[in-house]
Amino acid sequence: MNKFLAHILVVDDDDGIRLLVKKYLDENKYLVTTADCAEDADEKIKIIKFDLIISISALEHIPDDLKAMSELYRVLKKGGTLIAQVPIKEDRLKTFENWSITSPDERAKVFGQYDHVRIYGQDYYSRLEKVGFKTKAFDLISKLKPAEIIYFGLKKEKIPVEHVETLFIYMIVSVFLGARLGDVFFYSWDYYQDHLIEILLPIRETSSGYNFIGFRGLASHGAAIGVLIGLYFYQKKHRYKPLLWVLDRVTIPVSIGGSFVRIGNFFNSEIVGKYTNSNFGVVFLNRGDSMPRHPAQLYEALGYIVIFFILRGLYKKGFGQKSGFLIGTYFAATFTVRFFIEFVKASQGGFEEVLPMLSTGQWLSIPALSLGLFFIFRALQLKTSEK
Repeated sequence: MNKFLAHILVVDDDDGIRLLVKKYLDENKYLVTTADCAEDADEKIKIIKFDLIISISALEHIPDDLKAMSELYRVLKKGGTLIAQVPIKEDRLKTFENWSITSPDERAKVFGQYDHVRIYGQDYYSRLEKVGFKTKAFDLISKLKPAEIIYFGLKKEKIPVEHVETLFIYMIVSVFLGARLGDVFFYSWDYYQDHLIEILLPIRETSSGYNFIGFRGLASHGAAIGVLIGLYFYQKKHRYKPLLWVLDRVTIPVSIGGSFVRIGNFFNSEIVGKYTNSNFGVVFLNRGDSMPRHPAQLYEALGYIVIFFILRGLYKKGFGQKSGFLIGTYFAATFTVRFFIEFVKASQGGFEEVLPMLSTGQWLSIPALSLGLFFIFRALQLKTSEK
């Protein structure tokens, strides 16, 4: 045995594949034993213990895969390694099996191949652990360049649909709740402290009673805080990725969403700009204006659209693997835009009387901008994304 690098057992029912593998291994100084079926392999396994077992696309064919895994564990030396490749549907949390499906055509349609009996999900690793294996996830994606990911046909993200659907609900609730409460406490508390019922209900008290008016008053700073809090609780419940990993990815749709909010403000004549003689000025007639104002909502919307394309480009170039870089860029860019737009925006109230040097929006933008810069510099110090 000393003249051989290792003793290898090759099992395959295809004579051509078996001979081809044996020829290659013989040429590279390996001692090779072959078997053409499970029974033949079983006889040889009784006298051989293995340091390394490589199983390629086998377990998905076997009805009792847990028994097969147990057998692999039995014949592996203590401290040995199993590399077991199976087709996994990454958007499934649990492996799917249906023993009423027996025809080759139905199996091909449901499982992807005529002789497959299951589709593995992300519980594949726990199935191996049930029989005694210790599993280790290897994040190949983070070690590849974007061009290599495309070349090898790999997915950038491996998130089950169930998680994405739940994330969507958390985002909707946290954005609108945060934006609403942000307007209440940052800009309009003088009014709402005497009208608490109107904070979360789309009504307004008038001399004739309460009237339905829809929700008026949403603050982007409050929305940002709401998203951070909402996603914190989301990640506490769904721990498939770190919080910063989730935040890095949701910033991209959030940025384009912010532009639509500001376009809506423009149509509703909300959050208007200061009076101007500029050719870009707009007269908001339904506010009773007779002079043009800066369309500050459109300036801000355009800025957010630019930020969306910047974030999307950075993500495609692999910056999503630098934990915190995208959320940092989002905060830094968004609140830089917000800070400068405030110079042409009409006062929204708040605490400007106490701190008159800047508007309320500018004061609130400074800590958000600083937080963004912190995340950017932190991310640039990291080699790879958190696992």
